Amino acid sequence: MDIIYITEHAEDLWLRFRWKDGIPICPYCQASQKQYKCIDCRYKCNCCNRRYSSRVKTIFQNSKLSIQKIVLAIYHVLSTEAVSAISIARFIGVSYDTGWLFMKRLQYATLQETAITGIVALDEVYLGSRWRNIHWKKKLEILHDYRIIPPEKERFTLSEAGQARDAYKMPVLGGTDGTRVFLQCLQNQFTSTDIQDLMQRFVQDAKMIVTDDSSLYNFLSDNHEINCHSHKQYTSKNGYSSNSIEGVFSHFKRRFRYATVHCKDCYMQLYLNLFVAKWNIRNCTMEECFGSIFGYITTGKTCRVKDIKECTKQSGKKELIRAKQQKKKEDVERMQKYINDNQEFIKSIEVNGLTLYPQHNPSAKL
Repeated sequence: MDIIYITEHAEDLWLRFRWKDGIPICPYCQASQKQYKCIDCRYKCNCCNRRYSSRVKTIFQNSKLSIQKIVLAIYHVLSTEAVSAISIARFIGVSYDTGWLFMKRLQYATLQETAITGIVALDEVYLGSRWRNIHWKKKLEILHDYRIIPPEKERFTLSEAGQARDAYKMPVLGGTDGTRVFLQCLQNQFTSTDIQDLMQRFVQDAKMIVTDDSSLYNFLSDNHEINCHSHKQYTSKNGYSSNSIEGVFSHFKRRFRYATVHCKDCYMQLYLNLFVAKWNIRNCTMEECFGSIFGYITTGKTCRVKDIKECTKQSGKKELIRAKQQKKKEDVERMQKYINDNQEFIKSIEVNGLTLYPQHNPSAKL
């Protein structure tokens, strides 16, 4: 399957991967008989007397792209290790906005659902630029965006810079059994509870779990091998190593930095979804890769701009941190009112690292 064959037989490929053996099935009454073809890959069902397109109940149901351009764009994604929206737009001859929406639809469709088994290697990584390489003006913007310092403040301390550095990084947990992989990002710092939840979701019937010496994995007791990276031990006594998942992280970083200039926090999981989908079929032929990608496209799930906004609406770190700051402010105001009403009994109290004292209140109890 080369570019010339795909260009000439784009509609045939779409129909063959859309339905089994290319036989159309009505999406409304699920009938496979008496389906008559009309123009532009549209069909009419004589069982329910309704017309439908071959894109119905796919992620490209509302797309205005032609089927030929869609198939060519999928070929470009599969044949290129690091692909960006601008490269897709140039390859099929559309605008950047159209290429960006195509990428987001494909990333939205390739949601991770496959669990891994056997000998599982787990590790975590923090994605983001090095803090020392960021310009001080950009650092100031980050401190303002995450509400670590007020907008009118133009200087910051080392402790405030440390808070911004920790908040600026995106934590990602990854695991692999040698053939398949999963990558899942969180919008806050890792805890053991978060890792337990992700393991219940993505790891099943693991014979052995290999991790580093991080305290995040202390809850694991049975079938757990530890590589003490702090002592430069990268293989356990029994010969188990977590280098496989670290290699996956290395591949993702190189591809991501090559094709992406900047990524918002809320879109990071979408990039991880597409990378995992391509990584799990890296040893397959082009035809098998097409079948796997069309399996994500034709699952009956539609994708609109509204759906993409909904799935990324509450996943930004800035929104979470702002909510925490707002909650802290409400706690301080509530406790300040409490000590003002009880001046006789409460002299001072500490809330969220601040020491509050009673203020003059004419309505206070005396």
